[in-house]
Amino acid sequence: MARRLKKLIKEFVFEERNRSRITLEGLRLNPCCHHLEIEGERYPLQGGPWPTDTELKAKTWLTNPKSVKQWLSFESVHTEPEGTSIGFRLSTDGVDELFFDGGTWRTAVAGEWNTEAEVANSIATLPVTSQSLQVVVNLATTDTSVTPILKKLKVLFDSDIEELEDILVRSLVSSIREKVRPIAELGIQSDGTVSVPFQPKTKYENTEIDSVYNLTTDPNRLADLFVSEAGGIITLSSAPTLNDVILVRFTYEPVVNIAQGQDFVELSKVPAVILDDIRSFASKKIAKGESVLNKSTNSAWQLDEGEQRSLEIMIRLVTGKELDLKRLTDAVNEYFEQTELLRLKATDEDVRMVVATSFNDGNFPNQVGVHTARIRVQILDAVFYPRPAIQKSGVKRLIVGGDLSILIP
Repeated sequence: MARRLKKLIKEFVFEERNRSRITLEGLRLNPCCHHLEIEGERYPLQGGPWPTDTELKAKTWLTNPKSVKQWLSFESVHTEPEGTSIGFRLSTDGVDELFFDGGTWRTAVAGEWNTEAEVANSIATLPVTSQSLQVVVNLATTDTSVTPILKKLKVLFDSDIEELEDILVRSLVSSIREKVRPIAELGIQSDGTVSVPFQPKTKYENTEIDSVYNLTTDPNRLADLFVSEAGGIITLSSAPTLNDVILVRFTYEPVVNIAQGQDFVELSKVPAVILDDIRSFASKKIAKGESVLNKSTNSAWQLDEGEQRSLEIMIRLVTGKELDLKRLTDAVNEYFEQTELLRLKATDEDVRMVVATSFNDGNFPNQVGVHTARIRVQILDAVFYPRPAIQKSGVKRLIVGGDLSILIP
């Protein structure tokens, strides 16, 4: 059975908001007109005269859409006056610049640049193993009075994306697992040696020792005794006295999951962050999506009948201890304060994320001693394309007479 794929489009837009992501080498990102141009020699801010160097270039950011299965087509949106040219190279790692020599993609040497048509007709053979793509652009002129202008680049690709799964599981769950690291504490009675067994009764995941103190002799926690930890044994910088109370502070990775039902929570699976009660709201139709046109073959693909959709998610924090809940709440609050944009794995695009309802003040353990807190967050204006892209033809000739008519061969 064939894989279910859909066509999506990745855009590299040369706008001021993307300046930090673009590497410029002799080219200029015009902050007013939002395009790429050659940097003028005498009046770089006003433009012109433009140098005739042949190796002036810029690099887009390295995009990494994890759902890409094949790059399919390529389009450049530009103005190319007489006496100017625009060339391209591709990179799959952000280091090696690749040139298509008519048979294969290989490392480019000075002076080797592909035309838009060459890239559009050969990008499908570019290795997709890394699932990454960067475009290197060369702007050149033989006339110092004019410069080519590049506004944006568009790349068509086959994707196996499942939008809701990508947003919730591959992106949000993954991001929380990666970034949320609450702190916890464990008190241990010393046996009088530099070795302290680290064996919490709660099954914390992926723990990392933060600091160790002797509360008996250092109640203000001023001297960190931690040296190393291996195999559940912590080594201290000096041996405490027998029966001194040793405080171990450590971070851990909470269990993060989508709720599987009301009976999901088990003491063996806490502390946990549970995504629950997922609702869709504020949908807006996108009648016609972006398109990519191969100008040499006059073949185009257009995304069709998409929608912008926002999601609201209730996030439950579940712990077996009240203090763990307080600290997990603090860590999750910090995560949402610092993560205004959620990077979607499948498309390598950002969506906005906001807190709709802050954590409830109540903390009431249930009958088995599990403590919970809730917060509601919203993911705004995520783009979905449930329908397949439509294949179209570009307009080759526009004839204007007494009446306006369009001829499409």
